[in-house]
Amino acid sequence: MSQYTRATGDTKNPVTHEKKLFHETLKGTSLAGLMGKQGSGMPIVVDSQLRGKAGDTIRYEMIPHTYADALIGQTVTIKGNESVFRSDSLDLTIDEVNHAQAKKGRMTDQRVIFNVKEQMRRQLVNQAIQYNENAIFKTLSGITATDQTGTWKLLANTTDRVNGTYRCWHAAGGNGGTLVTVANSDNTALDGLMTTASKFSPQLLDEATSQLQSLDPSSETTSYRLRPIRVGKNNELFLCAFLSPIAAKDLRYNPEWQAHAYSVNERGLGGPDDLIGAAAMGTWGNVIIKESAHITRFATTAADSSRYARNLLLGADACLCGWAKTLTFTEDDDDHERELSMAAYEIRGESKINFNGQDNSTNVDLGVVQLASVG
Repeated sequence: MSQYTRATGDTKNPVTHEKKLFHETLKGTSLAGLMGKQGSGMPIVVDSQLRGKAGDTIRYEMIPHTYADALIGQTVTIKGNESVFRSDSLDLTIDEVNHAQAKKGRMTDQRVIFNVKEQMRRQLVNQAIQYNENAIFKTLSGITATDQTGTWKLLANTTDRVNGTYRCWHAAGGNGGTLVTVANSDNTALDGLMTTASKFSPQLLDEATSQLQSLDPSSETTSYRLRPIRVGKNNELFLCAFLSPIAAKDLRYNPEWQAHAYSVNERGLGGPDDLIGAAAMGTWGNVIIKESAHITRFATTAADSSRYARNLLLGADACLCGWAKTLTFTEDDDDHERELSMAAYEIRGESKINFNGQDNSTNVDLGVVQLASVG
């Protein structure tokens, strides 16, 4: 029996434009302006050049800046007084992520006014965009890809969701903010600390940012100083806060916000090319504030069935997203091409960026802080 075979690498073979599709799926998210390569200073670090297979673990190394006094004077001995740098590490596990659509029967194509295959492909791209955004927000909230939705949303869940000190605050009555320990960052503990009066406020932002910016950079055993990002036409230094719709509403109605919030445009933000400042609620101090329906929420014991939100404050290097295989399409015909299954898959992983600190005893979140409130 003769067979027709086209060789691998033949110039007539179709070309799959994976990178273009990959970038389009990233641009479709509300986090597009906050993404960049390693060293870009953006909150979401993207690496699409991994060389791993599904289930592999990739190790990233970080060498933090060493803070040390200069050796001044001709009589100061240099040898023996040198500072020592260290290397911290982060492991990222990548795995296969699939999205799929199906069509049955040839008559389906005749009964609709659109191209079924084209619409299936478009739906798969939309699913990839949605998954990407949800995965990043969940990761920043300390929720892993394997955590079940029915578990991490429950009041009874006792999994800690932050690493290191100064990485979680909760809104307090009287428009204040209270520091939360790692051990109290789980759903059950936070519910015990907050009430229905724990609404998001400018004072909560002030409390968190003032302490975060005042951390001693020479001692990073339990926490890192949150590094701002450069945004806008003037390259100003900002942090970026994402609030749940209810937390954003509470902030808008807060008298302090109404009296003192700055217009985005007054700060040189929000132009047509500014993906970070665009559609922001405004700024408070050096924080750009944006609303997002992707903020994670969990159940409470409150009588009115309200929920609490894990609002996020982001600086540089908050989350790492890695792809060993970007969005790729496959088709499977069955029953003499009467049935069509189309799938899109990625080999990817995401992780909150946290390193093991100066004393190598505990992981510390690098660029993200949670601000819990009614949400």
